[in-house]
Amino acid sequence: MFALNLVKLFVVAVIVAVLWYGYKWVAGFFGRTGSDKDPDALDMKECTVCGVYRTARGQAACDREDCPYR
Repeated sequence: MFALNLVKLFVVAVIVAVLWYGYKWVAGFFGRTGSDKDPDALDMKECTVCGVYRTARGQAACDREDCPYR
């Protein structure tokens, strides 16, 4: 009575695909891509000596004597 056949599975797969790609299209149309990355965000890099995270570009030296950016 509730047997699954290939036609039913195909119809369900098509419906899921239409919903998924429709969601992605609508989200892209309204500018929501699902990415958490802010365009104004800075890339951070960990110092190998003290472990403090600093910006990847233009790293300034810290107060340590063995700072690699000194």
